[in-house]
Amino acid sequence: MNEQERVMSSIEDGEFKLRNALEEAEKRLKQGYEQATKLASDIDKKTKENPWPVVVGVGISCLLLGLLIGKTRD
Repeated sequence: MNEQERVMSSIEDGEFKLRNALEEAEKRLKQGYEQATKLASDIDKKTKENPWPVVVGVGISCLLLGLLIGKTRD
């Protein structure tokens, strides 16, 4: 096997590995998207059933953020 054949073999092997890595990344991206969509749907459903914990959480967060911002100006 001469040097040119070894180089071509290495390039082909690299292309094969790259294609496999790309397919795996696309598969994982699709799974992550599906999981995020399901999670967002579940959160939306629970928030619509009982919005008060979200309202209280946002209110407390805003109050704490306001206190922190107010203290830094002193």
